[in-house]
Order: sequence, then structure tokens, then C-alpha cells
Amino acid sequence: AQLFMNFMTVTTMPTMLAQAIQHSGLSSLAVVFLIVVIYLFLGMFINGTAMMLLTLPIFYLLIVDLGFDPIWFGVLATRVSETGLLTPPVGLGVYSMKAIMPELNLGRVFKYTMYFVVSDIIHAVLLVLFPAMVTWLPRIAR
Repeated sequence: AQLFMNFMTVTTMPTMLAQAIQHSGLSSLAVVFLIVVIYLFLGMFINGTAMMLLTLPIFYLLIVDLGFDPIWFGVLATRVSETGLLTPPVGLGVYSMKAIMPELNLGRVFKYTMYFVVSDIIHAVLLVLFPAMVTWLPRIAR
């Protein structure tokens, strides 16, 4: 991870990618939804910590440049990366459940976790559309 961070710093790749996305003509809301989709896709293959280490240097700059609250983005990114624990093919949360209850069919476990995935996606959409759900408490604490 440190090697990757050094590479990102030396090449200024996060800044270049943030500028490219900003100049693409997408609205700020579309960019956030694109980031959510990227996190959902990456969550299918890698765990949340690795995903954050790979993407935050790029997405954080972009989110701040678009004028979004970094605390809100941190909560959103964490929430969406948690959804990756339930999605196939990696689905670490599902395999943990299977280890606890070996008599369950893995396909059946994945089937029933899809209800949670749908509710997580709805929650992520609500967090994007209503950022005050996240930022009201930190705003009061300041």
C-alpha cells in the first residue's frame, strides 16, 4: 500500500484523474453516483480496506473539489464498501455465515443476503440525495 501511495504521489495521478472527471461535463451528483457504482463493483472482488487504500487518494480530492463534505464522503464510502461484504463472488460476510452454520446451502445464503444488498443500495442513494442525514451531528458538535 505504501508503494502504491508513493506512486500516486510522484505521478500526481489523483490530481490528473480528478481534473479529467471534473472536465467531463458530468454533474457533481452524477460523479458521486459513479463513485458509488465503482465502490459496489470493486466490493465484489476486494475487501473494504484494500478498496479504500486504492481509491481514496483519487476520490477524496475529487469530492473536496466538487464541494462535498469529506465526513459525508467517508460515511458514504464506508457504507458502500460494507455492502461489498455481502456481494458475490467474494462476499466475505456470506462465507463467514456459512462457516458458522455449515448446514446452510451457500446459494441460499447469497439469495437471502440480496435483500440486505438492496436495502444497502437504497440507503446509499438516500445518503447521496440527503447528505444532511450524515452531516447534521458533526455540524452540531463543531
